[in-house]
Amino acid sequence: MERGGLQAGDHVALVFPPGIDLSAAFYGCLYAGCVPITVRPPHPQNISTTLPTVKMIVEVSHSACVMTTAVICKLLRSKEAMATISIRNWPPVLDSGFAASAESERDVGWGRVCVFLKRLGKKADSRSLSLAHCDPKATDLLELESRRCAAGGSLRCLPSVGELDLSCNKLLAGGLSRLTFHLAHVTHLERLDLHLCCLTRDDLEALIQVLPSLTALTELDVSSNKEVGGVVHPLVSALPVTQMRRLPFNSCYLSNESFTALALAVPYLRRVDISWCKVVGGHLAPCWMLCSHQSSASSV
Repeated sequence: MERGGLQAGDHVALVFPPGIDLSAAFYGCLYAGCVPITVRPPHPQNISTTLPTVKMIVEVSHSACVMTTAVICKLLRSKEAMATISIRNWPPVLDSGFAASAESERDVGWGRVCVFLKRLGKKADSRSLSLAHCDPKATDLLELESRRCAAGGSLRCLPSVGELDLSCNKLLAGGLSRLTFHLAHVTHLERLDLHLCCLTRDDLEALIQVLPSLTALTELDVSSNKEVGGVVHPLVSALPVTQMRRLPFNSCYLSNESFTALALAVPYLRRVDISWCKVVGGHLAPCWMLCSHQSSASSV
């Protein structure tokens, strides 16, 4: 009450998502003699249409102040919100000091992802995330990592992403390890495209470490990365090979040992692409034998 200059009988707008924070603020207002007015928070993905409703309720209820979480406070002060309704015209906005709920953090985290992708000229989609041909710098990767979600800077606010395309980003070289740790949280990822990214050995080793966590993965494209030829065996061993459908290795500088590793995956693949690999010239016979045992492969 002291922070907001409130007196008994004042109306207080409680802008909280459903949860224990809302309950605590509601009964706190009653205990202090104030009148709580519950308001649904604006949606980060549709702030231009949901924020005016919040403002209208605050005005109609003659609220003396607005109480909310730290996460929503930041959202109300964001450029997107200020472009719709300036917070300067609001009554005092107070941070309740409660820990933000996981749900509200995911919502705001997704809103930040949308802003980040828009800046890169990409369209946000909770099911398919494409960052192809955008050449993210190291600073962009750090920003992407932190903007994924307000909770822990991970991919937890995008758990339903099924396709992630980072292809044709040569500046990704040496920086993939910053993101691979967070890939473990994308439990529904089915397709991961990293072709033509100039991946280093360290990048590939970081990727191999996280592959066992991607249990839904059916397609992995690491083609046109020269260093892949030296890690085919650990790469294939880390994959859920029984469900893999596509695993192109074209232009990957395959080694002689690569074909032994490929034998683990070939029977399950619908398509095998080892074109533009010089070593194939001396292994046409074993390649043909591998393909002849495929039960589901349709092309080579």
